[in-house]
Amino acid sequence: MQIPLSFAELPLHVLIAVPCIVLIGYTIFGATGFGSSIISVPGLAHFFPLTFTVPLITTTDAFAATSTAYRLRRLVAWREVARLLPALYEASWSLQGESAFDLAAIVADISAILPYVSESKP
Repeated sequence: MQIPLSFAELPLHVLIAVPCIVLIGYTIFGATGFGSSIISVPGLAHFFPLTFTVPLITTTDAFAATSTAYRLRRLVAWREVARLLPALYEASWSLQGESAFDLAAIVADISAILPYVSESKP
C-alpha cells in the first residue's frame, strides 16, 4: 500500500474519515488518559499502512501525553516518579535497537504515568 504524496491524491471519504477517527481517539484520551492508540491505529490502518500509522500515532501520543503532564506538573508526586525512572530506563535499554521510535514511546510512557502518580490534594 502506497502513502499518497499529497492531500489531492486522497479520496474524499479518507479526508473525512481520518480526522473523525483521530478526533474520537483523542477524545477518549482526554477523558481517560489512554486509549487513543487503541481507537486510532485500527481505524487509520484501513487507509494507511501500519508502518506509517503506528509511528504517526506514537509521536502524536508523545506530544499529547507530554502536554498533559506539563499542565499537571504541580500535582505530580516527584518521589514516585524517581522510583519509576530506573525501571523505565532499564526497559528502554532492553528495547534498544528494536525501533526507531523507541524514544517517542519512552517519552509517551513517562508522560502518561505522571498524572497518575500525583499526590492526592483535596
